[in-house]
Amino acid sequence: MLDRARSPRRNWRIAAGALTALSLAAPAHAEDTAWLTGQTSPLGPAIGPDRAVARAEVDWSGAYGTATAGARAEVRLWRGLSVFAGASGAFAGTDAPTRPRAGAAYQLTDPRRDPVGVRLQLEYKPEGLVEPEGEVEATIALSRRLGRGAVAMTAVYGQDPEAVERDAELALEARAPITARATLGFAARARRSLGTPRNDEPRADAFAAPFAAIAVGRYQLAAACGVAAIDRAAGGADVGMLTSVVLAVDW
Repeated sequence: MLDRARSPRRNWRIAAGALTALSLAAPAHAEDTAWLTGQTSPLGPAIGPDRAVARAEVDWSGAYGTATAGARAEVRLWRGLSVFAGASGAFAGTDAPTRPRAGAAYQLTDPRRDPVGVRLQLEYKPEGLVEPEGEVEATIALSRRLGRGAVAMTAVYGQDPEAVERDAELALEARAPITARATLGFAARARRSLGTPRNDEPRADAFAAPFAAIAVGRYQLAAACGVAAIDRAAGGADVGMLTSVVLAVDW
């Protein structure tokens, strides 16, 4: 009789303990894998969102001598198909106009489930808010999970409708979690003009920067600090510090 009386209490304690363990483990697991999408990467995401993501970024480039800010949102429509839109512009160091951007992407494979992730993206970037002429960029992003870490490579080709201004870039990134919420990584990108740049445009530029990110629920915050270099069509080369802060919200 005594054993049967205590049995429900023991079962209740076991069930409560199991629920508590699951409630603590679930967020950690979600945060441990959410960073794989790279939504706070200095290079931009190599994997599309599961549902939707919004991202805001502030950068300072000592090589360009400018501070810029940008925002971007991406929504998954169906399977691997997603659309995105955003804008970026300088708020210190130059009078360059704000440039909107919009496009679509398709996630062919996902490194969280497949050996290699492949993302295809097409983007249009007008010269300004009231200037429809601009540049079309085609991007392929490859990503692979390595243990609890991940690596990504992105190749981009862009040109204007007349193919006068053309450029290509290659970017590499590696990142790995150090806790369930914190991530360390390194990103580098090099871009080269293939056409005839104007006097105020670079022939080439590049940057390399380590970064750190932290995830709390659906929020991710990242900061990067590294070196940027620019080779101008006129005016020679400049090298300076690069800093970036990114905040992303994932739904």
